[in-house]
Amino acid sequence: MVVRKKGKSLKYLKVKNTTVGHLELIRYLRKHKVGRVGLEATGYYHLDIAIELDNAADIDVMIINPRASKNFSKALMTKIKNDAIDAEVLAKFVERMDFVA
Repeated sequence: MVVRKKGKSLKYLKVKNTTVGHLELIRYLRKHKVGRVGLEATGYYHLDIAIELDNAADIDVMIINPRASKNFSKALMTKIKNDAIDAEVLAKFVERMDFVA
């Protein structure tokens, strides 16, 4: 996960897809005053965290179609693919594209 502030990325954060990891993520987002989050649809793996984030009153969630994020990544001319870079691309997607909760 990457948080972007004023056009710059904060440190990449990796959390487990568990209840404890979800709570850690929500605390981190609140600490950095993040109100919008984009998650790539990944089969059913994104559903639990999407629900937890949606239940957090101060965080809006957008589920991003994997094809849209892939095309956006190509437009950014991203050549390397790993979790940190994918998170960076999704953060830029949320920052630049129309946000649909």
